[in-house]
Amino acid sequence: MIKNLALCFTVIGMAVLGSPANSQTKELSLFNGKSVVRIHSKIELRGKAKKVFKTEFRKNEYYAAFAVSPVGVSAGMGQYNDIKSAYRDTLRMCRALLTPGESDCVIYASIVPKDYEENNNITLSKPTTDFYYSYKKQSGHKAFAINPRYSYLTRKYDTKREAISRALLLCNT
Repeated sequence: MIKNLALCFTVIGMAVLGSPANSQTKELSLFNGKSVVRIHSKIELRGKAKKVFKTEFRKNEYYAAFAVSPVGVSAGMGQYNDIKSAYRDTLRMCRALLTPGESDCVIYASIVPKDYEENNNITLSKPTTDFYYSYKKQSGHKAFAINPRYSYLTRKYDTKREAISRALLLCNT
């Protein structure tokens, strides 16, 4: 189960429990497959945007997004725990680079797991998924917390509650 506290989630199993204000249960979706690049826009990449997309952005594992504007401004962000956060931050970065009056940025491409279908499940980036599997092998009182970008592991605490509290503290700072 995953409990939502502020922007962080504590991973306790494979189900996701919302915050006390929202008791909706969600699933944790883990992927072990390859990443795929999905193109979302018909804008033709040119110049620096084309070079960055081909040489840098495509190296990312899931979840990643690449945004571009019609005037060629671009931004790419990767290694997120969910695609919606990657979209949000990538668009924010791209828009910050625009000159006032220039056409807005759009998501040009994303990198997701091969079998990914967008839903409301909690997901983990490829590196965080690998980290999660190593966490599960550890013994004792431990906790694994995630936010849209990072993961936090605490272990060797006297109680489960202490481990969770510490992981959430790290996650929220």
